[in-house]
Amino acid sequence: MSEMKIKDLIALDIDTDICNDITDDMAPAFCGAMNITEDGIAEFADVLDVSGTLDKEGQLFTVLVDKFPDWKGKWNAVYNFFTCVAGYCDSEKWDKWFRDDENV
Repeated sequence: MSEMKIKDLIALDIDTDICNDITDDMAPAFCGAMNITEDGIAEFADVLDVSGTLDKEGQLFTVLVDKFPDWKGKWNAVYNFFTCVAGYCDSEKWDKWFRDDENV
């Protein structure tokens, strides 16, 4: 298993499931490399530096939330991030956070 931060994961062109290391909860799957804007970096700063492990097949990213005192809050923030990345947020917010040709 390879440990990396979420900001490194979203730069990879892979499709992977997202889970955490405490419960069986799954976040929306991550599908392909994602360009995040400066506004997105600011909005999700607390999530982008969270570490996780990617299995050797690249099919499962396990978010390491057990080291956070408020692990449920951290997992909810991570879950919200991947929900937004998947497009389950207001389209204007998605465009503001994830569409920026200058950061390609």
